[in-house]
Amino acid sequence: MIFFQSIRNFVIGIYRHLTSKLRYKLFFIYVIVITLTVSAFSIISYIAASRVIEKDFIDYKQKLNTRIITNIDRKVDILLDQSYSAFFILEDIQYVLREPSFQFSDTYFQSHARLNSYALSVLQGNKKINGLTLIDAAGQVKFHMDSQMLTNKTGFYNDLPWFATTIKKNGGAFIREPHYREYVENTGNLPKQKTISVCRTLKMPGSSDPLGIIIFEVYCDNFWSDINDFEPDPSETLAVIGSGGEVIYMNTQDKNPISLDIIKPLRGSGTVKLNSPEGEILANYTTSKSTGWQLVSIIPTATLYEKSSFIKQINSTLLIVVIIFILILSFFISNIITKSLKKLLKAFTRIREGDFTSFVHIKGNDEFAQIESGFNIMLADINTLITEKYQSNLIKKQAQLESLESQINPHFLYNTLALVKDEINNGDTKNSSFMIQNLSDMFRYSLSRGKHLVKLSDELEHTDKYLSIMLERFKDKFKVFYDIDMDMMNVNIPRLTLQPIVENCINHGFENIKSGGELHIIAKASEWGYNIYVSDNGKGIEKEQLENINHILMQNPEFQKDITERIGIFNVNIRIKFYFGNQYGLRLTSEPSQVTTVKISLPLETDKQEVLA
Repeated sequence: MIFFQSIRNFVIGIYRHLTSKLRYKLFFIYVIVITLTVSAFSIISYIAASRVIEKDFIDYKQKLNTRIITNIDRKVDILLDQSYSAFFILEDIQYVLREPSFQFSDTYFQSHARLNSYALSVLQGNKKINGLTLIDAAGQVKFHMDSQMLTNKTGFYNDLPWFATTIKKNGGAFIREPHYREYVENTGNLPKQKTISVCRTLKMPGSSDPLGIIIFEVYCDNFWSDINDFEPDPSETLAVIGSGGEVIYMNTQDKNPISLDIIKPLRGSGTVKLNSPEGEILANYTTSKSTGWQLVSIIPTATLYEKSSFIKQINSTLLIVVIIFILILSFFISNIITKSLKKLLKAFTRIREGDFTSFVHIKGNDEFAQIESGFNIMLADINTLITEKYQSNLIKKQAQLESLESQINPHFLYNTLALVKDEINNGDTKNSSFMIQNLSDMFRYSLSRGKHLVKLSDELEHTDKYLSIMLERFKDKFKVFYDIDMDMMNVNIPRLTLQPIVENCINHGFENIKSGGELHIIAKASEWGYNIYVSDNGKGIEKEQLENINHILMQNPEFQKDITERIGIFNVNIRIKFYFGNQYGLRLTSEPSQVTTVKISLPLETDKQEVLA
């Protein structure tokens, strides 16, 4: 028993001696690295097999991509060829496009009947075409037939970019990439489908004026059927990039399309290896000569290496004994070396996440223990500095916000009391009482110290009280219109945001008008955040003044020396930036004697806590 105890103590002493210095730990790593040469033969054979498999795979993908892009071109060619056939019934099309709807004649109905027969033969004779539409030169849909029996919407579409582009083609074909048709009424419970269209301007022979546009449409599900029927590797991304550089098709929507940004600069056809955020990828790309679209297939090179894994398995079997020995030794040694490193790494990770109380404790007296001591001292100093800086900035920003909010109340008080005074002098006690009650409610809202963020619903209620007073004062001078997305009613907004902007519209925008003013308050959600628009049709703002205002609104308030002196929209803009960041705030658009709009940008979070309570 004593003998085994002595052996144990001896081994423990040797172990502590060898692990007391980092250089001894690194020596063990060096020994492990040497053992890796034993696997050289396995690696070389694996690389050779991978290259052969990769070459065969590249050849296969190039041929497959060429076949797919050829099929896509063929479908586009069908639409193009079909668009030429319209010239055979051009006289009927002319009569339908130019005959006013309120002056129907027998000739019109005969032409319309022949056009119906033509469209029906097109849709029934070619299953790859799903719709045919005629739009006159003024942009009004005069004829539409759809394989799903959808009807056209009334209205004019000549202000849409694709319409103008088709007209400029002067008879040439314009291919619209996947889109939702603006001019089709989606009836019933049919799902809304994207289409690919070929648009062509129609002209009578010898005439330079266009009759209108004929459009041949195919549903995207039908158009991409060749790709959808193909079953790629589960890790493969298959996409089509349009002529404008946008992704117009992807085999699965849950794929991460970051790699496609690397492919977009490539032109023509070929294969290339690239480094992407997801790792190394193998990209095959083929470009259509007809449409300019680019078919791209992306697969991680790791997937190719997996296809040659059977070579690795054979070599691994031959070296199994050595590998087991290396794994055991590597695990034992790496555990000794990385134990302390893992503690430090976890501490640094917690610091990066904002936890500055992650002190570490490493036993021993080697270099890691010394690093641990220095790390703890450094962390304590950082905590002290952060606390002092945070408290200083918090006090400063709180004082600035209180000063900014206090500027709004005297400005509003002056204007409102003047209004109440006029009503009392006129003897209208009922309206005076009504306005005083609203004024009381508004000041109770304005003087709610400590509550800087409120719900949009509360802010709208406050603004509505202000507007009710102003409407009493100015009578028929202006009207107010609301368009509020109900999902935005719980959005957080700085208190006293809308009322100063509305007041600015009334005092400045409607300054020189007696009637006909319109004030619109719109709140809509977008993909990037929440937007509130306050518009008036008043006198507008000159270009130079507008640019100067927007320049001031874009500035970071942290670097402005006179922020506590700002009033009106500048005051509101600064407070929004204080709460949500410099990327949010106000921006104006205006033209003299036209609509002036103040856009308020807010973040997506609807449950943001008070930052300066």
